[in-house]
Amino acid sequence: MRAHRIVAAVAAGFLLAGTLGAPADANVRKFRDRAGDVRGSIDITRVRVDNSTHQRNAVAVRVKQRGFAYGNYVYVYIDSNRKRRGPEFRFSGYYASEYFLHRMKSWTDAGRKVRCKRPYSLKMGGHGVTRVSVHRACIGKPGRIRVAVMTGRGGRGVDWAPAKHRWLGWVKR
Repeated sequence: MRAHRIVAAVAAGFLLAGTLGAPADANVRKFRDRAGDVRGSIDITRVRVDNSTHQRNAVAVRVKQRGFAYGNYVYVYIDSNRKRRGPEFRFSGYYASEYFLHRMKSWTDAGRKVRCKRPYSLKMGGHGVTRVSVHRACIGKPGRIRVAVMTGRGGRGVDWAPAKHRWLGWVKR
């Protein structure tokens, strides 16, 4: 009889821990992209979007691709307004070079550079991982967001996650 109580208490503890942990995961989503659909280092395989407050009040996007080569670039499009078609922002950067944040009106708009006193960053590091972090104040302090990611390498093609001018799922705040 005593063993049943111990098992029940342990099970209740795991159930409670799982319930308390659920809201923290609601604002972080992981997406897979088809591997091998393009050749070389620009092939996106996974995207992780963190829209939680754990990232120093920033939106953080982690892109996993096959590797890096000189000339690789990444564009992270951010949508925060369901009523508008297309992205509101584009974060763009090149491997071992500069990066920029632009406000946009459409997918094809060149946009205008966002001047923000808050930090935003790009790290293209080992094992084909790109990390983009944009402070909320730079993008209008959005609630729910969704992203699209494009990688490329000068004249050698591009890869989109999930597809050209398509969005990954919404990620809650």
